[in-house]
Amino acid sequence: KATAETRERSAQTRYQSDAMRSTKCYTRAFLECFCISYGELTATIRIIQFSDKAGFVEILFF
Repeated sequence: KATAETRERSAQTRYQSDAMRSTKCYTRAFLECFCISYGELTATIRIIQFSDKAGFVEILFF
């Protein structure tokens, strides 16, 4: 079972490679890191709108 540190490092690695490819990958990796950082909470994430320059994200905790 991977530790939180290992998962975070893996997510950061994916973030670094994905960010070079597209903004969409950048946002997906960012959300993945967010989920790991706040792993004790259960969250539902929806991407409300996406363009080449910006993603608008709604994060619901429950």
